Amino acid sequence: MGIDRTKILVVEDDFQNRQLINIYLSRSGYEVVSAINGTAALDKLQDYTPDLIISDIAMPFMDGFELYDKVKGFPHLRSVPFIFLTAYSDTEKRRHSKEIGSDDFLTKPIEQEELLASIRGKLKRVNEIKTSTQTEILNQVDQLKREILSTITHEVNTPLFIIKLTSNLLLDEKMDFQQDELQELLLRIKRSGERLDSLLRDFLITVRVATGEAKNEFEKTKQDVDLNFIIQHLLPRFDNEAKTRNISITSHFAPNMPSLKLDVDQIADVIERLIGNAIKFNKENGFVKINTFHDEEKIVIIIEDSGIGISADNIPLIFNKFFQVNRGEMEQQGAGLGLNIARDLTRINGGEISVLSEEGVGSKFILTFQI
Repeated sequence: MGIDRTKILVVEDDFQNRQLINIYLSRSGYEVVSAINGTAALDKLQDYTPDLIISDIAMPFMDGFELYDKVKGFPHLRSVPFIFLTAYSDTEKRRHSKEIGSDDFLTKPIEQEELLASIRGKLKRVNEIKTSTQTEILNQVDQLKREILSTITHEVNTPLFIIKLTSNLLLDEKMDFQQDELQELLLRIKRSGERLDSLLRDFLITVRVATGEAKNEFEKTKQDVDLNFIIQHLLPRFDNEAKTRNISITSHFAPNMPSLKLDVDQIADVIERLIGNAIKFNKENGFVKINTFHDEEKIVIIIEDSGIGISADNIPLIFNKFFQVNRGEMEQQGAGLGLNIARDLTRINGGEISVLSEEGVGSKFILTFQI
């Protein structure tokens, strides 16, 4: 297999300049793809990701500045260095290129060594940033692994102990259980298995967020989504739990909800966690209210409950990893990752999550997405 060469997209409407730049770069070992104007360049970028872009400014149909704006609108191209070429050496063009954030500005006629030096410098800087980012991610993942290992011992041991103890009881030939007793023992095993499944799922999602996999998944799978539709399809999952504790669930959905580009599974995960918490930390005979709103700028989801609430001291901490409110007073059956995951997945999908709460009265969790 050959060594992957650095890929450079050259956007230049003048044939001779384009050919000259291609010769310079090809002889220096770069892989070169050319486009005759900004429109043609955008077509190529649909299925081609360069390591660097060189573009003329004055071109028909779409100038270099407009091309730059469109290129930076693609998430996977935002970090690609962009070098402008122009026959104009006036300060206005140079100033504007700096204002919009271009990586360099070269004046034609192009000097070969100046062009190559600029390219090498920009690529070196990108590699330094990538290396630094990768090192930071690895450090974060290592720290996260240590935190998970320190937490998992207690959180996993409890359901495992219940499963082993209950299984041994069921396998003991000396024991004679009534039907209702057998049912209760089997339910214990089922609940402990579900708890382990939930813990493992939370740990895996947390790692996927830390490594950037969840973000990449969002970019690949996002689609037009109606948030009302997601909530309506999630609500039936909570019927049994709400009825058992005599908690009423009411909802009001704003009509004509605009669609948003979202990852359906990630946003459904967020909403399911918030509704689940609203029931779990509620009071007997309490309520959960779910309302959606929208205007020209944003969509808002409010999940309100009549539960135990959160103290003012704890509100700034509840989205932290492994943080649990009143852990010593109640068995929460979790690792304290739920709200942290909800916040991270919401942000990946372009939204924000906030909370209003009063201890002993209840809480409102608010999801906000800009349209």
